[in-house]
Amino acid sequence: MSKAGLDEETLKNIQNHLIEQIPMKKMGTAEEIAKLVTYLSDDQISGYVTGTEIVIDGGITL
Repeated sequence: MSKAGLDEETLKNIQNHLIEQIPMKKMGTAEEIAKLVTYLSDDQISGYVTGTEIVIDGGITL
């Protein structure tokens, strides 16, 4: 059993269902989030970026 109280097969089915809803057909990774954090934390690269919302969700909120 997982922390959610679901067996592995059920969790895999839920994950597959979610992935089918995402236009890029994959889950995001920690590395992809880290790349954005790195970009935003570097004033020489992103210093002119202000007041924006950056969505990292594979296009699901289009």
